[in-house]
Amino acid sequence: MSGKRVIPPVVPLHVQIEQRRVRELIERFFFLTDRKAWHSAESLFVHGEIEADPGSLVSGASTCRTGAQLVAVLAQQLRARTTTRHAGNVYEISMAGDLAVARVRGSAWHQTRVVAGASGLWESWGIYHFTCRRSPRGWRLASFRYVPRYTRGDETARLRA
Repeated sequence: MSGKRVIPPVVPLHVQIEQRRVRELIERFFFLTDRKAWHSAESLFVHGEIEADPGSLVSGASTCRTGAQLVAVLAQQLRARTTTRHAGNVYEISMAGDLAVARVRGSAWHQTRVVAGASGLWESWGIYHFTCRRSPRGWRLASFRYVPRYTRGDETARLRA
């Protein structure tokens, strides 16, 4: 070791404030998804096309769709009788003008009805990727992807009503 102390760069206050707003947007998306407040969740997205992979745990391929289409897919995948908890634990947010890129280490927990031979519980830990754009309505989600790192439990629980 050279003995030199590394001092992290100071992030200007105005950037910290915008990073906090982006984090709050993502946390609101998780909250509304778990409450199944689909109309409100849809309002968090930019107008027009977004880059999204709602089925990253199923398909592994990104597709372009609108925020409304993404929310419709999530509503179908996370049916009313499925209890979910989505959470971000560590947020890394970079800013460039009206664009923000967030890499969020987090988890997803799904509990649904128990059927013979299956627990009804499924959990996953991984990385959420978001791109956010500043709009006249504030920050909005422009892309969404989840890359699982570890899963356990009943694989059918997240798809069973």
